[in-house]
Amino acid sequence: MTVAGQFSLGADGQARIAGELTLDTVSTVFRQAEIAATQGRQIADVDLAAVSRVDSSGLALLLEWQSLAHLGGRVMRIRNAPPGLLSLTRLCEASDLMEFEGRTPTPAVVS
Repeated sequence: MTVAGQFSLGADGQARIAGELTLDTVSTVFRQAEIAATQGRQIADVDLAAVSRVDSSGLALLLEWQSLAHLGGRVMRIRNAPPGLLSLTRLCEASDLMEFEGRTPTPAVVS
């Protein structure tokens, strides 16, 4: 069963996502974030503590937000990244593009 992704953005710029961040839910989270952006609010940090699952679509959304933050001269930190996101980020060799706070991807071992 897919748990719809939910997005909220506090006055401090702290975004919180809950539920799944997958192909089935990422468009809903994206639309909710776009509504906040039309109100002149920017994402400063993203808290993923309540995210139960992330797939490549969720990673793509986070990478897009990271890119927009960098273009605007800002750093957007990702807090409480679930282990699945860390593994996916490492697998896609995107670790250097993400600003994780707290947990970080384990470097791949090359033998």
